[in-house]
Amino acid sequence: MGGELRGTRAGALAHPELDVFHGGWVVVRRGSPLFLYRHGRSTRAVDLGAGRTVQVVRQWLHNRVELEDAEGRIYALCFPWGGPRVEGLEAEFLV
Repeated sequence: MGGELRGTRAGALAHPELDVFHGGWVVVRRGSPLFLYRHGRSTRAVDLGAGRTVQVVRQWLHNRVELEDAEGRIYALCFPWGGPRVEGLEAEFLV
């Protein structure tokens, strides 16, 4: 329990570039995290590096990282409890 962020399943909630909720994965490659998700038959990526971390929250069913984009819109990444620990998320997103 409490694995690393790299390659873990996550959901993006209210991300400005996506639908209201989109399931996918968070991966880290030489820099800022990316959110990968399926769109039809292809895989797409959204760079998460531009977002400013607002807070990391432990919830009943998941851990959540709340981020703010350059235009002040708040969105969240939701990680299952078996995924990264809150402390690891705080370190990865520089809280």
